[in-house]
Amino acid sequence: MQRSHAESSAAYSFCRYFVAFWMFGYGFAKVFRSQFVSLLHELDTPFGDLSGFALVWGFFGYSDTYRLFIAAAEIVGAALLLYRRTTPLGALLLCGMLGNIVLIDIFYTIGEALLMALVLFGMSGYILSVHWAPLQAALILPAEAPRPGGEPRSRVWMRYGARTMVFGAAVLLAYWAKFHAKTRPTPIDGRWRVESIVAKGAPSPGTVLDSAVMIYFEPEFAYRAVLRTPNGFRQARFDVDAGKRHLRIRKSYWNPGRVLFDGRYQLQGNRMRLEDARSVLLLSRAPR
Repeated sequence: MQRSHAESSAAYSFCRYFVAFWMFGYGFAKVFRSQFVSLLHELDTPFGDLSGFALVWGFFGYSDTYRLFIAAAEIVGAALLLYRRTTPLGALLLCGMLGNIVLIDIFYTIGEALLMALVLFGMSGYILSVHWAPLQAALILPAEAPRPGGEPRSRVWMRYGARTMVFGAAVLLAYWAKFHAKTRPTPIDGRWRVESIVAKGAPSPGTVLDSAVMIYFEPEFAYRAVLRTPNGFRQARFDVDAGKRHLRIRKSYWNPGRVLFDGRYQLQGNRMRLEDARSVLLLSRAPR
């Protein structure tokens, strides 16, 4: 197969070898763990205070297997660029990866890496454009030849109806999951710091609630309560009757199980009082 003028140009060759060099470098940087490594001070930083860069680094570095998978994709893509016959495949693989990296750098405000990502993405796109005609022929099916007498109207409506149903059902499922299954606002949603816990009557066996220093009534996950204790975070479930000012906290979210608290709550501005048969808790609302 004869090379096109674009394939024989110096710009095309430079882009191939330039992108391959840098993608080999990024791939082996992940193999040698000089990328996707969280620093000690970042591991001790509260999640909400982490920078976008630290969040991305921590996310991709959490799994060694996934880190090596990304490294392998970058190394394979770079190797494909070095051979004329596999250059289109390498450019297609790397263009998708680099496009995602550009978006991550933009939306997570990783400015120091954005310029190089844009350069490599642009070069990969240029290589891809040189081979666009054969790629289009390979990836996009040709239009069907018109049927004699035209396609029956019922078949046309059935095809468009099926597409509409797939799209509409997916949107409705996502809407239901967000606004009916996961979001059920209650008056006590938010972060609450436990100021004091006073037992009533004779001492009784303690529960995880007795050692809680923070209670999170999660607004983005219906009826999930999380108790922060000296031993870590514990998942729980809460149910609220706003009319009766009644609150029940269960030990497990998925399995009702043991009840940790079953009594009344009183809200007074940024303070809340919980009282049941065994204890009284005073809480103060913490900033979100």
